[in-house]
Amino acid sequence: MKNFLLALFVIATLPVVAQQPPLLNQFNFTNTDWLLDVCINYQSNDTGTVLVQFQLAADETGNMVLDKYFTVPADNDTACFQLLLPYNCTRYIVTMNMSNAHAYGPIQNPLFSFNAGCLSSVADVPNTDFSVLLRDQTLLIASTNLTQGTQVEVFDLLGRKVTNAVLSSAQQELPLQESPGVYIVKVSQGAQTLHTTKVVVR
Repeated sequence: MKNFLLALFVIATLPVVAQQPPLLNQFNFTNTDWLLDVCINYQSNDTGTVLVQFQLAADETGNMVLDKYFTVPADNDTACFQLLLPYNCTRYIVTMNMSNAHAYGPIQNPLFSFNAGCLSSVADVPNTDFSVLLRDQTLLIASTNLTQGTQVEVFDLLGRKVTNAVLSSAQQELPLQESPGVYIVKVSQGAQTLHTTKVVVR
């Protein structure tokens, strides 16, 4: 009888013991002076949701300056996140951890590191001067303060430039016939970044 009860206990606890944590398959990222975008491909090994934690440390001091949590569906395998950087002109080290309802994954430390640029006179042209929308794979760009030579560039999350144009009117359309995914739109005047935003091609 004792052996029978022991066998039942072992069988009852097997699913808990065997539960695996989420697994990070691959990732890519891009950053501007003040934004970090990260996309991951993952295996949840559970149902429900997966908790994703990003921690950013300033390389100069080693101090953690950002701790951010995101919840993603367990029945998906890709997700993208955007983090607002607390400082520019800083090198960051990124640590990541994932967990499901039953298990914690290993801490990816460091996951990657990057340099945030230095803002230069961006505050002179408020972001509200530009509106960027994506409709039917066409970027709709409107400006209330258009300056001759203002350039629009679009990058994928690997940092590759997929298209660019020079704005010639206060309202302009730019075809964006790219594969589904997240893209970064950057509006600049020479070396000065005026506006950045993220669009999602579905």
